Amino acid sequence: MIKKISRYSLQQIFIESLEGCNSFQIINGLNPFHLTLNGKECYIYIKNLSPAYFSNPDIWRVQLPRREDFEVIKNSAIDFILLGYDSENKVYTTWHPKWTKQRLNKGESVSFYSRLSLQEEAASTQSIKRLSLNNDGEVIAFPREQLEFILSNLKIFFQDESDYVAIGSKRRPEANEAYKTFADPKNIAAFAKSMANDGNSSATIANYCHILRSLLNDGYITRYRKLFLSYNNLNEYHNVVSEFCSQPEISDRNEQWHNATNTALNAYITFLSKGQSDVLHNHGADDSPQDAIDSPQNQLDPPSQNPGDKDEDSSDIDWEAPYTNSAGKLTKIANPVLIDKLRPFLDCEYVSPVRAYNEIEDFYGDRYSKMNMGDWMQLFKAINWAAPYVQLSHEASTQAEVAKTRSKTELLRVEYPDGRVIQHPKAIDTFTEVIEDNYPDLIHELNILHANVNLVTKERSEQYASAQKEIANGWLVFTNINTRRKREDLLKISEELGLGLKVDLVSIVTGEIITPSNEPSTSARQKIKVTFPDGRVIQPHKVLESLVEVVKYAGPERVRDLNIIVCADNLVLKTPKPRYIKPCKPVGNGWFVNTCSDTPTKYEQIKKISTDLGLDLQVEII
Repeated sequence: MIKKISRYSLQQIFIESLEGCNSFQIINGLNPFHLTLNGKECYIYIKNLSPAYFSNPDIWRVQLPRREDFEVIKNSAIDFILLGYDSENKVYTTWHPKWTKQRLNKGESVSFYSRLSLQEEAASTQSIKRLSLNNDGEVIAFPREQLEFILSNLKIFFQDESDYVAIGSKRRPEANEAYKTFADPKNIAAFAKSMANDGNSSATIANYCHILRSLLNDGYITRYRKLFLSYNNLNEYHNVVSEFCSQPEISDRNEQWHNATNTALNAYITFLSKGQSDVLHNHGADDSPQDAIDSPQNQLDPPSQNPGDKDEDSSDIDWEAPYTNSAGKLTKIANPVLIDKLRPFLDCEYVSPVRAYNEIEDFYGDRYSKMNMGDWMQLFKAINWAAPYVQLSHEASTQAEVAKTRSKTELLRVEYPDGRVIQHPKAIDTFTEVIEDNYPDLIHELNILHANVNLVTKERSEQYASAQKEIANGWLVFTNINTRRKREDLLKISEELGLGLKVDLVSIVTGEIITPSNEPSTSARQKIKVTFPDGRVIQPHKVLESLVEVVKYAGPERVRDLNIIVCADNLVLKTPKPRYIKPCKPVGNGWFVNTCSDTPTKYEQIKKISTDLGLDLQVEII
């Protein structure tokens, strides 16, 4: 099992690796973060290295998600450096800064590859190792002790010179124009229209367009562009298709795409090389090919049931409620949106349950934290891919309808510690006002997910845009959940940020407070248990109290000297910024500890305090 380290811990390891560097300072951010080193500014983002789960176990990678803060970094003149970290070998990897910066937010997830053998060699020899990836780039692996040297000398390792003239150069206009046309995803719609006019089936069109979009959006065409830029016209691109498809990462995807990559690329190149400018510039004229592009799974669904047959109001249904048992575990995967996300990994020749499990984590967040990977594997196996979409039984439909009706007869009432009460005629208004009043940027960091959409974000979801209500400063709140789920979210936010909110359900009919029959017990919530050397044990109901007690025990001045960064400031401070006054708790002698973080981060903070100060505490999340 590959050990994954929290982003907080990744930053702390980075800081420790630069311990002897006097010219190093973090300006702001957790991970990614903005720093200065030897007088030069840069942005750093660190991710865990892990197996890519290809047929070759030596291929490892990091994956960059789409993040709002990447847009700021991408548009900045400041350099961006991506670091992969192998915790087993204590080795970093990095790639060309310009290349990585260009690929930020190019897709929902962008991969950068390394090799385990390279990382192990760097660790065993305690030296810098580099490897050409045969895709116009290199990866460098180095021991963490070499971090300052690498960051200070990146230009030595990654020079800007290229074997090929850059796109846009006047010296090779034909090659540049050909590649520009080839790499323009807008031409795929025109290609689909042309295929339809030639009498191809919608399944073939959908499959080809899905392959092409994936190759472009996931960066494969960009990474292997040298192959294509070696030719001056599109028709010659046929000569490199076989070499392109033989690359290990392309070959692996090709198996998932029913070995149609070669054929799809050649058909696309043939279309582009004909120079059908009238088609290329009018690719939105026909809706039917576009439908095929947007529904790449159509070719996989039997005629009797496809995504188009799903209930058009499925987004309003709580698909999980009828299949969640008393232990808080899901007994069946019924959500059609999730089923579509799992299909590429489970309904294929070479299934990838690990990737499917990653989708589950992204989709549900911690909603089903009591379930382990084995539980999910059983649910994966139970999906009938010939007819995966669930028709709710009468009993389940009744439960869903009851939940929907009940939601319309209940309001939210939120009471603040100072006695102030918010209770609007609509639960959605209470919900959004409380979020707007209580650090939406910090709530965003808690990563509370619904249907794979962050509860608070600045990124508009294509599928759930209508369910995202805008509040101050451009933040969007996901509201497509019933009133009881809204209450659960507010309770979680209050607990994680130490807001002390009292959140109740109120009957519209009687005005009385309702106590849910399935109210989660406080004992079921995550807590941090700390055992002190003298045998004393604390396990407070509020996680933040564990952190407060440990800081008091260790001594706030000593903890401050550890320079643990929270919200771009020290964990322990004397003058909290106005927006952090509430989550900053007193720990004696005028010092405060900033508790504005989630439970895993508090756990990591306590572990670091214990380790660095030699406190010998036993720390557990229970």
